[in-house]
Amino acid sequence: MAARSSPVLRQRLSAATTDQTVDSEVIGRRAAGTDVFVNTAIPKFATQAIRKAAEIEWKPPHILASVGSSVALTLRPAGLENAKDTVSDFLSERSDRSAVERRSGLQDWLVFMDKYYPEGDKTHGAKWRLFGPLITDKVAG
Repeated sequence: MAARSSPVLRQRLSAATTDQTVDSEVIGRRAAGTDVFVNTAIPKFATQAIRKAAEIEWKPPHILASVGSSVALTLRPAGLENAKDTVSDFLSERSDRSAVERRSGLQDWLVFMDKYYPEGDKTHGAKWRLFGPLITDKVAG
Protein backbone atom coordinates (compact mmCIF):
# COMPACT_ATOMS: atom_id res chain seq x y z
CA MET A 1 0.00 0.00 0.00
CA ALA A 2 1.24 3.47 -0.79
CA ALA A 3 2.42 5.70 2.04
CA ARG A 4 -0.18 8.18 3.21
CA SER A 5 0.52 11.87 3.43
CA SER A 6 -2.50 12.50 5.66
CA PRO A 7 -4.00 10.70 8.65
CA VAL A 8 -6.50 7.90 8.22
CA LEU A 9 -10.01 9.19 8.87
CA ARG A 10 -12.80 7.07 10.20
CA GLN A 11 -16.31 8.32 9.74
CA ARG A 12 -19.36 6.63 11.13
CA LEU A 13 -22.63 7.12 9.36
CA SER A 14 -25.89 6.44 11.03
CA ALA A 15 -29.30 5.99 9.55
CA ALA A 16 -32.57 5.28 11.26
CA THR A 17 -34.67 2.58 9.65
CA THR A 18 -37.31 5.26 9.08
CA ASP A 19 -34.93 7.41 6.99
CA GLN A 20 -35.80 7.60 3.32
CA THR A 21 -32.31 7.40 1.85
CA VAL A 22 -28.57 7.36 2.53
CA ASP A 23 -27.68 9.06 -0.74
CA SER A 24 -26.37 12.26 0.85
CA GLU A 25 -24.15 10.25 3.21
CA VAL A 26 -22.60 8.32 0.31
CA ILE A 27 -22.02 11.56 -1.62
CA GLY A 28 -20.47 13.07 1.52
CA ARG A 29 -18.07 10.15 1.95
CA ARG A 30 -16.87 10.51 -1.61
CA ALA A 31 -16.43 14.25 -1.19
CA ALA A 32 -14.46 13.63 2.04
CA GLY A 33 -12.06 11.39 0.15
CA THR A 34 -12.99 8.18 1.93
CA ASP A 35 -10.99 5.45 0.24
CA VAL A 36 -12.51 2.30 1.80
CA PHE A 37 -16.25 1.86 2.30
CA VAL A 38 -17.29 -0.60 5.02
CA ASN A 39 -21.06 -0.88 4.65
CA THR A 40 -22.81 -2.30 7.74
CA ALA A 41 -26.29 -1.25 6.67
CA ILE A 42 -29.50 -3.26 6.58
CA PRO A 43 -30.56 -4.33 3.07
CA LYS A 44 -32.69 -1.22 2.39
CA PHE A 45 -29.73 1.12 2.93
CA ALA A 46 -27.06 -1.22 1.60
CA THR A 47 -28.98 -1.35 -1.69
CA GLN A 48 -29.24 2.45 -1.82
CA ALA A 49 -25.54 2.87 -1.02
CA ILE A 50 -24.47 0.44 -3.75
CA ARG A 51 -26.71 2.18 -6.29
CA LYS A 52 -25.60 5.68 -5.30
CA ALA A 53 -21.90 4.77 -5.33
CA ALA A 54 -22.32 3.39 -8.86
CA GLU A 55 -24.34 6.42 -9.95
CA ILE A 56 -21.65 8.87 -8.82
CA GLU A 57 -18.90 6.54 -10.09
CA TRP A 58 -17.32 6.19 -6.64
CA LYS A 59 -15.41 2.91 -6.59
CA PRO A 60 -13.51 2.47 -3.34
CA PRO A 61 -13.04 -1.06 -2.00
CA HIS A 62 -16.57 -1.81 -0.76
CA ILE A 63 -16.94 -4.30 2.09
CA LEU A 64 -20.52 -5.34 2.77
CA ALA A 65 -21.36 -6.66 6.23
CA SER A 66 -23.33 -9.89 6.54
CA VAL A 67 -26.54 -8.13 7.58
CA GLY A 68 -26.83 -6.51 4.15
CA SER A 69 -25.23 -9.17 1.98
CA SER A 70 -28.34 -10.97 0.75
CA VAL A 71 -28.39 -11.54 -3.00
CA ALA A 72 -32.20 -11.33 -3.06
CA LEU A 73 -32.66 -8.38 -0.70
CA THR A 74 -29.60 -6.25 -1.47
CA LEU A 75 -27.53 -7.18 -4.51
CA ARG A 76 -30.27 -7.84 -7.07
CA PRO A 77 -32.27 -4.73 -6.10
CA ALA A 78 -29.07 -2.64 -6.26
CA GLY A 79 -28.27 -4.11 -9.65
CA LEU A 80 -25.72 -6.88 -9.92
CA GLU A 81 -23.56 -4.77 -12.23
CA ASN A 82 -23.57 -1.99 -9.61
CA ALA A 83 -22.53 -4.49 -6.93
CA LYS A 84 -19.65 -5.87 -8.99
CA ASP A 85 -16.39 -6.02 -6.99
CA THR A 86 -18.23 -5.62 -3.67
CA VAL A 87 -17.05 -8.15 -1.10
CA SER A 88 -18.85 -9.49 1.96
CA ASP A 89 -17.58 -10.48 5.37
CA PHE A 90 -20.04 -13.37 5.53
CA LEU A 91 -19.19 -17.06 5.10
CA SER A 92 -21.75 -18.44 2.71
CA GLU A 93 -22.33 -21.14 0.15
CA ARG A 94 -24.06 -20.85 -3.18
CA SER A 95 -27.42 -22.57 -3.17
CA ASP A 96 -27.75 -23.18 -6.89
CA ARG A 97 -27.82 -26.68 -8.32
CA SER A 98 -24.19 -26.67 -9.50
CA ALA A 99 -22.98 -26.06 -5.94
CA VAL A 100 -25.24 -28.84 -4.68
CA GLU A 101 -23.44 -31.41 -6.76
CA ARG A 102 -20.36 -30.78 -4.61
CA ARG A 103 -22.00 -30.58 -1.18
CA SER A 104 -24.20 -33.29 0.30
CA GLY A 105 -25.46 -30.94 3.05
CA LEU A 106 -26.78 -28.61 0.38
CA GLN A 107 -28.45 -31.51 -1.40
CA ASP A 108 -30.29 -32.39 1.80
CA TRP A 109 -31.28 -28.78 2.31
CA LEU A 110 -32.64 -28.39 -1.24
CA VAL A 111 -34.62 -31.63 -0.94
CA PHE A 112 -36.08 -30.29 2.32
CA MET A 113 -36.89 -26.91 0.72
CA ASP A 114 -38.47 -28.54 -2.33
CA LYS A 115 -40.66 -30.72 -0.12
CA TYR A 116 -41.66 -28.33 2.68
CA TYR A 117 -41.18 -24.83 1.24
CA PRO A 118 -41.19 -25.12 -2.57
CA GLU A 119 -42.24 -21.50 -3.09
CA GLY A 120 -39.30 -20.27 -1.01
CA ASP A 121 -36.61 -18.22 -2.73
CA LYS A 122 -33.46 -20.24 -2.19
CA THR A 123 -31.32 -17.11 -2.45
CA HIS A 124 -33.31 -14.97 0.02
CA GLY A 125 -31.85 -15.29 3.46
CA ALA A 126 -30.18 -18.48 2.32
CA LYS A 127 -27.17 -17.67 4.42
CA TRP A 128 -29.22 -18.34 7.56
CA ARG A 129 -31.01 -21.43 6.30
CA LEU A 130 -27.78 -22.79 4.85
CA PHE A 131 -25.68 -22.20 7.94
CA GLY A 132 -26.46 -25.56 9.59
CA PRO A 133 -25.96 -27.70 6.45
CA LEU A 134 -22.86 -25.67 5.54
CA ILE A 135 -21.20 -26.15 8.93
CA THR A 136 -22.21 -29.82 9.05
CA ASP A 137 -20.76 -30.38 5.60
CA LYS A 138 -17.51 -28.55 6.46
CA VAL A 139 -17.04 -30.40 9.77
CA ALA A 140 -18.14 -33.84 8.58
CA GLY A 141 -16.74 -33.50 5.07
